[in-house]
Amino acid sequence: MKTNRFFSILTASLAIVTIVPWAAPARADLIALGPGMSEPVLRSGTAGGSTSTSCGFVAGAPNHRLAVGQDFGSLRVKVQGGDGLTLLVVGPSGQFCIPAANGVAEMPGYWSAGNYEIFVGDRNPSGRQPYQLSISTN
Repeated sequence: MKTNRFFSILTASLAIVTIVPWAAPARADLIALGPGMSEPVLRSGTAGGSTSTSCGFVAGAPNHRLAVGQDFGSLRVKVQGGDGLTLLVVGPSGQFCIPAANGVAEMPGYWSAGNYEIFVGDRNPSGRQPYQLSISTN
């Protein structure tokens, strides 16, 4: 009886361990920016999500995380996709929302060292469109 109970508990534990990795939330792509980085940095993904914000609908976790190792006098973060695309940047200086114009949303200018979260959203609640992220110093 004790042996059967042990094997039942063991089997249930193994089933949970097998299922849990599938239930884990997606992790954002970490991009480290600093001297000598190759340019442009390119990434792609799917915009949109189920979380409603003032910057459209985004995923519950950022699409990308930027670790900016030094101040950049001129850094351009650009997202290209379809209509309704938004770029939400959360960083040390606050939160910035850039709606796309003609399928392009970009945030050029001075970026201070620090950690940033990049959400690529969609104004349409059911919008899930592919996008390309580009980061460069020009």
